[in-house]
Amino acid sequence: MMGVAQYAASLAARSDSWLSVLGNFGGRTDRGRADRVRLIPNRYLDDATLSIAYKDLWLVRRLVEAWSDDALRCGWGVEENEKLENFTALNTATHPEGAFQRALHMADLKGGAGLFIGYKASAGQDLLQPAPSGGEVAFLEVFDRFQLQGSERNRDVDAPDYDQPQIWTVIGPRRAGLRFHTSRLIKFAGAAKATDLGATEQERDWGYSRLQAVWDDVVRYGVFWQAISHLIQLASVGVLKLDGLIELLATKKKADAEARIDLLNETLDMTRLMLLDARKQEDYHREAVSFTDMPALLQELQLATSGAFDIPVTRLFGRSPAGMNATGESDTRQWYDRVQHRRERDIVPRLETLFEITEGKKIEVEFESLWQPTDQEKATVRNLQIQASNTLWTASVITNDEWRQALMEGKLPEDIVTGKAPEEPKPVVPPPQPPPNPANADQNPVEKPAPAPEG
Repeated sequence: MMGVAQYAASLAARSDSWLSVLGNFGGRTDRGRADRVRLIPNRYLDDATLSIAYKDLWLVRRLVEAWSDDALRCGWGVEENEKLENFTALNTATHPEGAFQRALHMADLKGGAGLFIGYKASAGQDLLQPAPSGGEVAFLEVFDRFQLQGSERNRDVDAPDYDQPQIWTVIGPRRAGLRFHTSRLIKFAGAAKATDLGATEQERDWGYSRLQAVWDDVVRYGVFWQAISHLIQLASVGVLKLDGLIELLATKKKADAEARIDLLNETLDMTRLMLLDARKQEDYHREAVSFTDMPALLQELQLATSGAFDIPVTRLFGRSPAGMNATGESDTRQWYDRVQHRRERDIVPRLETLFEITEGKKIEVEFESLWQPTDQEKATVRNLQIQASNTLWTASVITNDEWRQALMEGKLPEDIVTGKAPEEPKPVVPPPQPPPNPANADQNPVEKPAPAPEG
């Protein structure tokens, strides 16, 4: 029998879940119990698998390149008067798609990448020493995390780069054996890791590939389309009924049955007619496969894949928004907000560091908003601004000169208010008249007062 302590422990373990003896909810054979579900980790995606997926699967390439391409779509986030001549030439010299863009792509695909800055050779230059200040850059080279191996880690527990490599060694096919100081490398991180337990030193230096968590969704989408292609091939299946077919196949007359079937196929190919023996009740017809539910199933699969990739369906699959009153504006705005967040986190600090090295001066990077209003929206906003400015002018908050200045500078009148209220118009006072001249008494007669009445 169950003791009191065991019974109390059983009640405590089940106090936060449903238990029904008759319905077997929460019982020993309940398949919905959470403790019966065991998470089996996916296989670790190696360098070869990730490279092949990036080369052959468009869905993988879209996941890797979508956010970075949108982030840099409006330029490099600098003022028009800032010239990036050195960076522009160096960025596409080694990698046609751009060294900075490739570093972003490889970081998402491989779980991390590094942008190596090669300075022009000078007398006595040692690559194992920190990068020279103000040195002229010769080239930019990108290495993914499988091509870099760190060593000579910083063991100072008070340093911000504790346990980080100070020397990197290239183990890839390009520039193999190259060793350089970490100050000559700009790191690009991949997906964040939950823990470093059980990881090697090389794995601790980087993150995960963004494909690691969504690999099942990539495979599932490919299997779906492969199954659809098989169904299309079997969309219309021909059914042929022959008299005594089983007996012919079971006896020595199997060759006669095969010859009969081959003859019917030849007549169908040549004349598009099936010549049958009506006396033997031969029959031929086609069975069609129904594709009625396939569009709905495809839409749900695209939604699930889009949710796993955290990319809108309109951006991931290039399809138009669907549903009642669906414009896709909400999804697009949310996507742009996520891109802007990654801009500020992953792109801006690395671009500013790279610009300072290549151009020799500090250049502030500030990207424009990806969401651009239409001409109609701009006109609507302009009309509202004019109405608000008119209200301020009527209330004597702004003057005519301030309103005119705001229109010329493209600003709002309230942004340039001087703080002085418009002056009230003064009443017009006529100038004082000069006194009469006594020398001209005839010309300036003086009115005499009337005499007082007598008595």
